[in-house]
Amino acid sequence: MTSIPRPKLTTRQGDRQLAEREISPGADLTLGRGDQVAVRIDHRSVSELHARIFEIDGRVYLEDLDSRHGTFVAGLRVERRLRLRHGQTILLGQHETLGPVVLHFDDRANALLDRLGVPDDDNVVPFRGAADDPPSLRAGDALGDPSPDRTDDAVDQVSAPPSDPPSDPPSEPLAVRRAIVGSVAQIAATARRADVSSWTGGAALGLLGLVVLCVGWLAVEALRPASVAWRAVQLAPPTPLAGGRVTVTSPDIEAWDEVAASIDGRAADVVEIATGRMTLEVPPLPTRAGGDYEVRLVVHRGVERLVERRMSVRVRPSPERLVPARVAVGQAFAIEGRGLGGGDQTVQVWVDGREAEVIRHEPGRIEATVPDLDLETPRTAQVELRVGTWRLPMATALWLEPPLVEIVDFDLQPTWDAERSLWRLAHPFGGGFWIGGAAPATAGELPQGVVHVVENWRGLFAAAADDSSLRVEVEAGRGHLSLVTRGDDTAGALVTWPRRRLAQWQQIEREPLMAELYCYTMAREINDLLEVFARGRELPSDGDGGSVARPYVPTLNRLVNFSRLSGRDGRPTWRHVDKLGAEEQLALAGLLAPGDGRLTPLGGRWDVMLENVFFPDGEYRVEMALELESRGRRLSGEARVALKSETMALGVEPAAIEGRLRTGERPEIVLELEFDRPIGKLVLVGELDGRVIDGRFVDPASGREARWRAVRAAGDASTSPPDRGWGVVG
Repeated sequence: MTSIPRPKLTTRQGDRQLAEREISPGADLTLGRGDQVAVRIDHRSVSELHARIFEIDGRVYLEDLDSRHGTFVAGLRVERRLRLRHGQTILLGQHETLGPVVLHFDDRANALLDRLGVPDDDNVVPFRGAADDPPSLRAGDALGDPSPDRTDDAVDQVSAPPSDPPSDPPSEPLAVRRAIVGSVAQIAATARRADVSSWTGGAALGLLGLVVLCVGWLAVEALRPASVAWRAVQLAPPTPLAGGRVTVTSPDIEAWDEVAASIDGRAADVVEIATGRMTLEVPPLPTRAGGDYEVRLVVHRGVERLVERRMSVRVRPSPERLVPARVAVGQAFAIEGRGLGGGDQTVQVWVDGREAEVIRHEPGRIEATVPDLDLETPRTAQVELRVGTWRLPMATALWLEPPLVEIVDFDLQPTWDAERSLWRLAHPFGGGFWIGGAAPATAGELPQGVVHVVENWRGLFAAAADDSSLRVEVEAGRGHLSLVTRGDDTAGALVTWPRRRLAQWQQIEREPLMAELYCYTMAREINDLLEVFARGRELPSDGDGGSVARPYVPTLNRLVNFSRLSGRDGRPTWRHVDKLGAEEQLALAGLLAPGDGRLTPLGGRWDVMLENVFFPDGEYRVEMALELESRGRRLSGEARVALKSETMALGVEPAAIEGRLRTGERPEIVLELEFDRPIGKLVLVGELDGRVIDGRFVDPASGREARWRAVRAAGDASTSPPDRGWGVVG
């Protein structure tokens, strides 16, 4: 009788066939880059001993030998070993190689039996070990994704060959497969030798083939199981814990089954498999809150579904850590872990036997506020999480501190200066300003005008927390200068000075106009204080403006960040102020301080940068130097402008300046300059902010609007403080 066709392994590269090898019974072929392997592939991504192909009882298996860059079949990575099927292609490493060397597996005999529906007994090759043999294919491994556990410096390790396979005789379905294949091969050989031109010979061969197929079909039907699905499947425990184990029992489970399983769409590792039972690792369900859930269990062998059913899985809340581990009474903290909250279960957090307010809860995190405990010194506190019927004490204690000091109360402190016969109103950081008023008749007595300013100031900070539109503005009258409040719900006077006395009271001696600019500076600084201490907001820092025009801005923003990091609403407390350095606290003390040393006169030199709209295609800088003279609100002087690049500079004839200061809601500078081409006539309009002027202009040629910024030139003598001393008076 003609022998059964043997499986073959063909080596190809592109359209070229490099070699062909028949896989004989009991064959064990090594594949790799080494000199002693049976099938050699010379590529740097192929290990010395990369994989092996071996035959056991009519089936051919592929096993990866812990290669560095992996073994792939049909695009999926082989974890341990895999039963090869007819037509499959094997790739060893070579992920980024054009025209890689591949191995094609040919097993026509078994492919024919598969098409005939002859049952296939695969219970021949055992797992290496119950606990460490994963499914043969890992579906999530992309072809170009080598194992993360391997490094370029790793040495390829060769797994020991498996133990000898069982010597039991072939099963009845396997014997039928062999008999049918042998008969078909015999018919084919007889047909080649016979003279099929005669009608009698052809009929005889046809009848013989029909008889063989009928007998085979009857035998197959007699031996075919009713269904590939496992029967009488039971789970123990019926409701396992997520992250725990579940045992699947069925009379159809064999010790040599190569199966894979999933629970709720997540891979479930096969921990152990034996005749009649299998143990699975239930995957954690991190997106589920604590409770019982109905999920889908699937067990399959290749494309065959062995088990597909609903099962119940219990997610037990697992708190792991407290974040932060040290907080103050009234602050927020979090419990992080798995299965904590977010579902229908009630969630409670208890701190030292007092229930804490739960701010929000999700499966991985619960946020709560430390309850109002009577605490004078720091100590530890026990935390307990309650989810549904679970009571889960935390393994570590929470370190508690006494409540933080209340937010900075920005009240003014009035003090009578007998030498100057003025009242000094100081803010909490020590700086302040002067107002007039009658001397106190008795200690602690305040004149009505001073009381009015202090109460207006306190009401301003209280109202600003609820009215985000509330601002302080300057109101300039014929005989007075006032700071007034304007908002959606609030309007009124904050403080008023006689115009002719303001410069003297605030120690301003340079220009009469500087007293008015001092009011604008105060209004700007008060508005910044409202943003930070009443609303808990950071101040915008526009380039150098945050450090040149308002040097205190970085310090105020640090206070807001301190507050937020401690779990508060952004409004600083004295504890946060204490974290500042000496220079930062000095910057806060200078707020609202009198003296013309902190004010910038308009006269003098200013360095200007203009946005390049004159030659937008070239990488030019447009620089201008202004020499200003100030007579009241009128400005004059000379301007020089140049276009500069890395390799050249183009100057333009100087132009005379005609300008003015406009005071309204905020001080505004208007400068008119007429240069030769290519600059032309410019009208610069900008807002004065201490030592910086920011504004916009329009290019007369293109009509485009652009930005400009002027900064007081470094070393300008006009910015130096007077010799008599200046700054905070107190």
